[in-house]
Amino acid sequence: MNIFKTSIDTHIHQKFSRSFRWTLSGSIIYESLKALHCLLLLTILDKPLYGAMGSLFSLIYLVTYIADLGATNSIPPFLNLITKSKQNLHSFLLRYSLAPHLPIVVICACIATIIAIRTINPLPVLFIIPSIIILETIRQFLRLFLHTTFQSKRVVSLEIIIFFIYLATIWIPYFFFNAQLTLNYLFGIHLIDSIVCVALFSFFVVSYQKNLPEHRTTSFPPSLGKKLVVTRLFNYLLRVSRNMFTSNFLTPLFAVKYGLTSAGLFYFASTLANSAQAIAKSVIGYSGSALLANLKDSTQEAKKEAFGLISQKLIYVVLPIILCLGINYKAIMALSKSPNITFYTLSLLLLFIVISFSEFFFMLYEQFYIIEDAASKLFFLKLFELMTFYMCIASPITTSPIRTLIGIICIRSTSFMIIALNAWYTWKIKPNFSTNKWYLITWCLIASLISWALSIFF
Repeated sequence: MNIFKTSIDTHIHQKFSRSFRWTLSGSIIYESLKALHCLLLLTILDKPLYGAMGSLFSLIYLVTYIADLGATNSIPPFLNLITKSKQNLHSFLLRYSLAPHLPIVVICACIATIIAIRTINPLPVLFIIPSIIILETIRQFLRLFLHTTFQSKRVVSLEIIIFFIYLATIWIPYFFFNAQLTLNYLFGIHLIDSIVCVALFSFFVVSYQKNLPEHRTTSFPPSLGKKLVVTRLFNYLLRVSRNMFTSNFLTPLFAVKYGLTSAGLFYFASTLANSAQAIAKSVIGYSGSALLANLKDSTQEAKKEAFGLISQKLIYVVLPIILCLGINYKAIMALSKSPNITFYTLSLLLLFIVISFSEFFFMLYEQFYIIEDAASKLFFLKLFELMTFYMCIASPITTSPIRTLIGIICIRSTSFMIIALNAWYTWKIKPNFSTNKWYLITWCLIASLISWALSIFF
């Protein structure tokens, strides 16, 4: 897209482009290393122990999303207001975010620890679990704030460096000094990682605050408190509903319903899928929300153009996966029936990738609904999805993880069509999925070659 023929402010457009490049490249590096890390753990740890580790990690991150209470997703709609002055930002972070949320986060962390004690065995030292939940909840809030203010270079560089140190701390002692990998060691190192990252993110926020204008008092409207509560409530409900379809919820569910071994295999498969998902998330979750947040007070034409720009970036990232899965769906079903554990795990991975990548199209619309203060309408549209999901997991038909995942795919497809049609009717927005024809042809050929290779085995 030619930035000289756009209704989007050129300065904001350039910041978005830089943010997109940094988050995309950083995600590829980070998630590739994370996938390799999980593969090594899968080959080294006993399957039940790996299942316990995966279930605990999933529980921890599910609770961080629940304990957040919509605070993180509520940053973009209020960005222009909270960054007007140093006083506004200080008041927003302490009075409207930390003070009301910290007690709730602590309570959620304690409840999660009790659930872990009752459902997962073995466990690390108990204080580690609530500590990680509290720190990671703060970390995700600060991370999105920094991304939304176009500080992606700082965030990405820091998290990659810290993750390199995290991996070195685990694998150098194991390979060179025969150190034993226990849950205490793995989760203890993760706790240190969280402490360091939160401390440095806080420093970045303080540095950003120093560059804001100086006012004697805050300039919040009297209705801010009420509007924040309503916005966070529906953002929270949307975020919780979204996490019903992630590995953070499905891994503990499979552990209870199908056993720790099945949960461990699904956790590994979902980790690979989440790695691919996190790479694409840079388009919507960070760069996309930052672009829309900075266009909050712009014209409707600029917002519609931004929606098209984000969707175009999204399809560029996810098109290879869509083509490969679409052309090879018969092979995926054949893999799911294989007695070979590697093939079965691969089928879990491919099905969960479909669910994971469908989330980006939901997020594409969700960000627009939130910026337009229509989160409540979106939540009521998604109630259909939640009700059918409950019926799916409670049904006696879903006797395996494979059948459960197929049911979820059908539910999500129907839900997306309802949300997209409502957005078109309300704002006349539609995604722009055009892409370079040679890029499309190349990936069609690659997907066809994969299909031919798989046909030899099935």
